Amino acid sequence: MKTKLLLPLLLLLAQLSFAQTTTRSVVGFGTVVTGNGDLPGPMLLLGTQRKLGKRIGYEIMASGSSTQGTRFFAPGYTIEEKSKGMSLDGGFHLYLHLGRLTFYPAIGPSIRFARERYMKSASIRQVNGQVVEFESEVVDEHQVQLGGMLALNIDARLTDKYSLGLRGSVHTYHTGQRLAFVGFTLKKTGWWF
Repeated sequence: MKTKLLLPLLLLLAQLSFAQTTTRSVVGFGTVVTGNGDLPGPMLLLGTQRKLGKRIGYEIMASGSSTQGTRFFAPGYTIEEKSKGMSLDGGFHLYLHLGRLTFYPAIGPSIRFARERYMKSASIRQVNGQVVEFESEVVDEHQVQLGGMLALNIDARLTDKYSLGLRGSVHTYHTGQRLAFVGFTLKKTGWWF
């Protein structure tokens, strides 16, 4: 008898917890670095977060980034490297509330569509300290990169609907590409429109 009542009770509790959901729209801007930390650039972040209760939630974020830099080998011998792409991330949250502040880490999968231009190899020949021969193999290709995302968010509630946040995240992809992002976010309860 008790087991027959337990299943409907669990279903009712699950339905009530989902009825307590809160949707928040997110827009963010910050700085991203790629490669070995030597290619900086801007990153724009758009998405939505959903709280499924007081302590758990998830997010779906879309971001675009563009980084570029020049590697210097000797006077007149440089290589320009670029990484431009758009990514779609999904993350699972665990919330910790301290007054008007909310701390929550996020972890989840990420997919990135990117154009990568990087140096694969270089050969430099010097005579008496002068470069006499320089050869390099530069790869310029479009890639679909699969990987994961780890983020830490700190939000300060400004009003009942708006909060300002600080977000730091690291994306790692199967191609070896890593992106580190630090920026600000503005969140609104409900949708922007």
